Amino acid sequence: MEYVKYGFGVGIIFFALYYGHLSYRAFRPADITAHGEVEGHIVVDGSTNDGWADALKQARADGRPVFVDFWASWCKNCKAMDKTTFKDEVVKARLEGYTVIKYIAEDPVDPDTKAVMEYFKVQGLPTFIVLRARSE
Repeated sequence: MEYVKYGFGVGIIFFALYYGHLSYRAFRPADITAHGEVEGHIVVDGSTNDGWADALKQARADGRPVFVDFWASWCKNCKAMDKTTFKDEVVKARLEGYTVIKYIAEDPVDPDTKAVMEYFKVQGLPTFIVLRARSE
């Protein structure tokens, strides 16, 4: 019986390490920078909205529709979309004609983020908005 007890003890330790690893992976910060481009996407930090107006102006000047991806590092479905759907070649081909903006909404109650999310009636993440190109 002593060996059974030791066996269960070792098993419990492995389970603890495994679940600790899963917890770390779930809560580590996203590998997306607050500014710049990621895989052709313009990244806008919702806490400052830096680059938001410029990206929309540039898309309008180019006559391109805009695809806005409201995203957060803590959103499991957002990460799933990045790993599967947005890596699909058909989806990439369909988005080539769009200006793609990845709007980082880490803190949805931040006043700057909240203003944009309320304007577009975003109720949860991920949310995708398509804005059509309009000539002036």
